[in-house]
Amino acid sequence: MEASAVPKSLWRQSNFLKLWIGQAVSSFGSTITALALPLTAVVILRATPDQMGLLRAALSLPALLSLFFGVWVDHVRRRTLLILADTGRMLLLGSIPLIAWLGLLRIEYLYVIGLLVGVLTLLFDLSITSFLPSLILREQLVDGNSKTQQSDALISIVGPGAAGALIGLLTAPIAIVVDAISYLASVISLLLIRTSEVELKERPAQRSVWLEIGEGIQALWGTPILRDLTILSGLGSLFLSMQQTIFVLFVVRELKLTAFQLGLIFSTSGIAGLLGTLMVGRIVQRKGPGSTILLGQSLTALGTMLIALAGGSLSLILVLLIGGQALFSLGAPFYGIPQLSLRQAMTPTHLLGRVNASRRFLVFGIIPLGALISGLLGDRLGLRATLLISGIGMILALFWVFFSSIRHAREFPQTSEA
Repeated sequence: MEASAVPKSLWRQSNFLKLWIGQAVSSFGSTITALALPLTAVVILRATPDQMGLLRAALSLPALLSLFFGVWVDHVRRRTLLILADTGRMLLLGSIPLIAWLGLLRIEYLYVIGLLVGVLTLLFDLSITSFLPSLILREQLVDGNSKTQQSDALISIVGPGAAGALIGLLTAPIAIVVDAISYLASVISLLLIRTSEVELKERPAQRSVWLEIGEGIQALWGTPILRDLTILSGLGSLFLSMQQTIFVLFVVRELKLTAFQLGLIFSTSGIAGLLGTLMVGRIVQRKGPGSTILLGQSLTALGTMLIALAGGSLSLILVLLIGGQALFSLGAPFYGIPQLSLRQAMTPTHLLGRVNASRRFLVFGIIPLGALISGLLGDRLGLRATLLISGIGMILALFWVFFSSIRHAREFPQTSEA
């Protein structure tokens, strides 16, 4: 980690810059797949709500492996794991356009690819969250996380529009090749990073993996603010996964929007996301992380409800969808950046992998349940009714903040590395 009396700007730290560039390119590619994969299922394979629920579940089911992966991440060089994960995702996603070109694409193949990509994404996300604190100072974590999300927000402005155009030009499955290429760029950037990671403790062969998992859970659950944030995130994940599972189906089948219009919705709402990442640092400094998280959860809940209400004329549909996505995108950094920075600042480096994994197990592990519930409700109650239930759930989750330690968090505590 680069250290000095007065920390250099992150833009002048070469290792951070390499990581940031690689992740920005990869993030652009991922916006293509985020739109192209569900459109492949809906438009090309004529997927039902139940099948969309299964696809969403396949992508998120690997979260249940988080606890075991967390132990691995705490005892293996994180950069090595990042390279392995990106290489695997490049090969898996690159196979989709090939299979489609051969005329062999089936929904079951998407389930398998989704599951395997989900496993590698889990490994990557746990590793990079634990890797960043080895590149920059802890007091720069909010800035580092903000810069990463700022680039993601910029990409969310241009990416979906580009995705819609590419899908219209190439078809959805063929457009995914762009994402495969972007993972290659990420691998190259990671290979160029030169840093000495904190020496990781080798796990004794006779030591129980369950004991190590327990240490991560205890570090997370034994810290009130981290425990309360995990509960809030779990509630949000359950209801948000219900919305995301059938969103494309709702927009394409019921609202009759095109891939280009769908990309436009995501692109315009990305401006709000960029604004959020630019504002979050100052809001955290003035109000503290707790109040910022409360604001973020409020905006995302309101945005989710507006999306469920979309209907009427095309102009009204676009206003409600863009407005809902904009509120959600604006609120997401207010919630995500402070809670991530709290977790990174309060957790010793040698426990970061397991703490992040424990949180991911509890928060992301509930997504498959939400996806399956969404598919079942979508078939039986209708897509709009399911979206309304999701929006109401997001609003109810907001009340947890008032009964927890979250709103009292006014600064970022430091922790011992012992």
